[in-house]
Amino acid sequence: MRYLSLFLLAVVLGACHPQSSNTAQNHSGITLTENNYLDLDTAMMVFKGTTGTSPAADKKFLAAIDKYRNKKDPRGALSLFKASILLQPQAKAYYEMGNALLDLDKPGEALHAYAVAEAMNYKPLYRVFFNMGCAYAHLNKGDSAAEYVITAIEFGYPNVKNILKDPDLLRMNPTAQDYFEWRIRDVLTRGVDPEKMEWAQFTHDMPVLELPTTLDMKYGTTHELPTISFEYERYVAEMRTVEFSRETGEDFLAVGTVRNTDSVRTLVYASHEVFDSEDGSEISAIPFTYYIASYNQTGKLIDKMLIGGREKLSDPFKVATIKANGDFDITSFDLVYEKKVEDSGYANNKLKEQKELNKASYSLGQDGHFVPRNGALTMR
Repeated sequence: MRYLSLFLLAVVLGACHPQSSNTAQNHSGITLTENNYLDLDTAMMVFKGTTGTSPAADKKFLAAIDKYRNKKDPRGALSLFKASILLQPQAKAYYEMGNALLDLDKPGEALHAYAVAEAMNYKPLYRVFFNMGCAYAHLNKGDSAAEYVITAIEFGYPNVKNILKDPDLLRMNPTAQDYFEWRIRDVLTRGVDPEKMEWAQFTHDMPVLELPTTLDMKYGTTHELPTISFEYERYVAEMRTVEFSRETGEDFLAVGTVRNTDSVRTLVYASHEVFDSEDGSEISAIPFTYYIASYNQTGKLIDKMLIGGREKLSDPFKVATIKANGDFDITSFDLVYEKKVEDSGYANNKLKEQKELNKASYSLGQDGHFVPRNGALTMR
């Protein structure tokens, strides 16, 4: 009765410490409604634009869990999950709502809820992927069911011995069922490839880059970029040459996925030199450096370029514009500051002049290579 205890505890705490009904602040300018709360883009805009916490949303969530888990009433829990989400969208509420919808044999709606939970980075992710596989099984889609269950295995799903006994995965028509079971048995026989698992985790944490976009001097300070762990140095070669000291270091950040096909995945990541200044001004003033890299679907590097910023102060400063189709332009500038950057840094050092030196254009080749256009070969 763990969930029931949590629910009662929340009620007691609420009585002892009265709080406002909703302290979470939504700065997105968008309101979730019963008509749009399962729309991924809308839910994520509100999620990203919300700060603080909502005790009222948490109270509704605990009440929903009590009704769903303890009282075995998924239908009655749905309205409470929805009420919690409308007060404040949270990954846990979307995930549990997906479970309730699946119990009610509404796999289409469940998939929408799971997709939002995944985008909000519900942990552990393997639960989301496994249940998405179950939802596709409800829809008689053996191929999609297999893909998501295999992804769940790669992300650490522990109960692999009982996958082929799960009732949610034993309801497809004979053709879909046979295909699904063949795929799962094949994976279980071969075992999980740890390198493939690492690549799957690395790419999953890379958001989809909104295009078109320009990677200029301000981009890194106006966008919240997730940090890339140094355990992924296999895919971010620059990590291998980083030198740390007490005062300096370097962060690597996920900018986003530019293109993802059956054979090639193209990503942009950034590096940012960090100084331990007292007021933090120097840290925010240092421009980011941006790289675009293409990999095959097992994580092997195909091509890579520096497309924004610069690695050395003596190099031209590059600004990249990535178009909606993934093609990109790189413009190089000569930057002139009031004081020498080598001596004074960037903070409180006014940029006096930026002179355009040249511009080069590239296309994303189908094989993952960056193909120069209009004489761009000289830029590589």
